[in-house]
Amino acid sequence: MGYSPERKAAVLKRMLPPNNTAIRHLSQEEGISAATLHKWRAEARGKGQLLPDADAGPEGWSSRDKFAAVLETAALNEADLAEYSRKRGLFPEQIKAWRVACEQANDWDRSSTARMSQATKEEKKRIKAEEKAEKKADKAEKDADDKDKDTSKDKCITYDVRYTDGTSDAGEFCGGNTVTRSDVPGLQALALHISCSDDFTSPGKSDLDGKTVEAYALHKGDKVCGDPNLPAAPVVTVTIDCFEATIESSQGVEHSTVVYVDGTKEYFWGAGRTSFTVNSGEGREIHAVYVDGIRHDAGIQDAGACDNYSTEAESDL
Repeated sequence: MGYSPERKAAVLKRMLPPNNTAIRHLSQEEGISAATLHKWRAEARGKGQLLPDADAGPEGWSSRDKFAAVLETAALNEADLAEYSRKRGLFPEQIKAWRVACEQANDWDRSSTARMSQATKEEKKRIKAEEKAEKKADKAEKDADDKDKDTSKDKCITYDVRYTDGTSDAGEFCGGNTVTRSDVPGLQALALHISCSDDFTSPGKSDLDGKTVEAYALHKGDKVCGDPNLPAAPVVTVTIDCFEATIESSQGVEHSTVVYVDGTKEYFWGAGRTSFTVNSGEGREIHAVYVDGIRHDAGIQDAGACDNYSTEAESDL
């Protein structure tokens, strides 16, 4: 059923102070459903109109109605405020109390906002401190891991020095940059200065025992000195057991020469093998072995019980 704007305005006016007619009474007196009246009041409130619940006294007004009353009376003097209050069944002191409550609510809101802002700043500061501490802990853990690694390997130097007489010194040394025979038994040089500052032409740094370097390559980490394309020298191990010698090489062996205690020598064909054994066959004790013309004293191991090997140096083959 439709109602004219005039009828609607008249009914709403009865809801206003000082009448404050309850909706249930209006529904009975006006013949309008309570649902329609509630809808009209909600619409009017939405437009800012002061329509408190009639069933409640002034202290039972909703926060919205109290706030609306405070706004409507903000610019009124004492006389106008008293008239406004009388028409709505209120006391000026009630509206003043509501005004104070609103101001305190605003102050609380500003204080709350300030507290939240401060809390946010402190939270950000705490998070930043935690992130910094976490990064510091991660760095400390990484440093500890790096320290736990075999960093001595970074100080190791791989050397391969070839001499003009066909001999060579090759290996890896981690005890500095000067290798001696006390470090590596069977070293061809007396003292080998394995450093990029040395090109093996200065006798003050290396004692080559009369030898002359033909080519060399030094590797320390990513740094390479000498000839980086120098073919790798074979790793040869010779185990002498009195009357036989076992030869093992990382590359195929072409030939080997056995030097006996009596100074005689015997030639053996390697045929590209990487592991084989040579035997005197005549009971002659073996003194030394040359593999592919190069003496590999550093790899010689005395595995036998013979104790009468000659210590005299044999001539070059």
